[in-house]
Amino acid sequence: AGDKPIPADFDNDGRADLSVFRQGFWYTLNSSNDLFTARQFGSTNDLPIPSTYDSDRRSDIAVFRGGEWYVQYQ
Repeated sequence: AGDKPIPADFDNDGRADLSVFRQGFWYTLNSSNDLFTARQFGSTNDLPIPSTYDSDRRSDIAVFRGGEWYVQYQ
């Protein structure tokens, strides 16, 4: 309960990776190699919005909180 699905292409293979945001952690299973990662970025009430913010075709992790954007480039 409380997981927010956030499918995006984190490994740049052209396919969405299985990913969820839970209490400030990003849990991702890459579609290219089945590598699982867990990263802390954000807080429990943040809105996770992964996208390609630096135009490299690989999704970056980002959250929106209180009118501010926070982005971690991959």
